[in-house]
Amino acid sequence: MLTFKLNIKQNSLQKEDKAIIKNYCENYSFLFRKLFVNFEKLKENKQEYLDFKDKYQRKYNLDSWFFESCKNEVETKIAQESTQTEKRESKIKVLKMN
Repeated sequence: MLTFKLNIKQNSLQKEDKAIIKNYCENYSFLFRKLFVNFEKLKENKQEYLDFKDKYQRKYNLDSWFFESCKNEVETKIAQESTQTEKRESKIKVLKMN
């Protein structure tokens, strides 16, 4: 997961700043879920991916760098889930053989 160290003290934040940060985090999370659900479809068609990227960058107010970061996180998560599924399936096969 990509993180940024923000040198912010809780008491120094104004209500507006807290709202902006919260909104930004929520938008990033929404985009992550959208990408995760549609990832295979977007991987197949470059134009569809570009349209999706443009639409959701505007909708969630994220710049291109953050969109690509989110996409990379989704790729990593999908790879992790695939690896875990393969391990589970191999364990099941071993248990069935015994």
